[in-house]
Amino acid sequence: MAFLSITLRTISPSPPPTPPPPQTFKEQIVKRVPNSIYLSSLELSTISFLGTLLNTGGLASLPALKGATLLTSLNIFTPIISSIFGATESERKVDTLTWIGCLTALIASTYALIPDGGGLDIFDGFGGAEFSVLGGSFFFATAKVRLSSMLKVHGDEDLTTGRIVGQAGLAAAGLGIVDETNLAHELGPELFGGGGVVVTDAARIVGGWVGDVTLEQVFWVVASSVLSGAGALWCQGRGQKSVPAPKAQLFFSTQTIFAAVWALVLLHEEITNHELVGGGILVAGLTAVSYLQSRKDDEVEEDKKTQ
Repeated sequence: MAFLSITLRTISPSPPPTPPPPQTFKEQIVKRVPNSIYLSSLELSTISFLGTLLNTGGLASLPALKGATLLTSLNIFTPIISSIFGATESERKVDTLTWIGCLTALIASTYALIPDGGGLDIFDGFGGAEFSVLGGSFFFATAKVRLSSMLKVHGDEDLTTGRIVGQAGLAAAGLGIVDETNLAHELGPELFGGGGVVVTDAARIVGGWVGDVTLEQVFWVVASSVLSGAGALWCQGRGQKSVPAPKAQLFFSTQTIFAAVWALVLLHEEITNHELVGGGILVAGLTAVSYLQSRKDDEVEEDKKTQ
């Protein structure tokens, strides 16, 4: 009888292995976000720099209207990238209302950019410049998604500071590599094809150029840098700390409305009928999505309380 018991124990199947315990939120997020604030800042800076590089390169040979229209692709790139590369399950799960809002923003923004009485000729032709702008839009959307992920590990002010310093460093390095300022050529010896300019002469030329700069020019350069650069990055970091990238893009899409208002105030350009209709559709769509989303969140909270 003892022999039979031993035999049955030997041939009986072993119990299935115990599944590993579920990972904590911190363990999941760390796998996709660098622990170092410096690495995270460098990643964000590089992605944003590539977006700026491609966007600027494409816009250099495209009409501004066509470039702005292509950049509305941000409204569809952002939820797509988030659904694939989001750091957590909640980031990869883009709800239906957000998809509807992003598609509405894409259509409304595109319509607003079409001039009154103009046809769809801005969509004619598609070449390297157009793909370059779309590439820039892709990297801009990627930066939004990665920022949302990194803000779960790092502080918004640290990331903002790191992005500004990183992008400035990358821009300076890029200018030096391609010698955009022509400095290396001018100071290089004539024997090797340079200009042979003496350093003191170059300093005197730069000093004369600085002396010709007016206070108004300095104001606009600094204002544009602070408002569209540091200020925008700071606001973006503060906002995306609690709002995921796809939903944040719904509010970023109001850029076309602000652009029309600033064009009216600063450039005295009249707001077109297309801008009015497109802006109205955009605001109505955002309002409807926000209202439905708040009702949905309230229902979820009620269900949690009743359980």
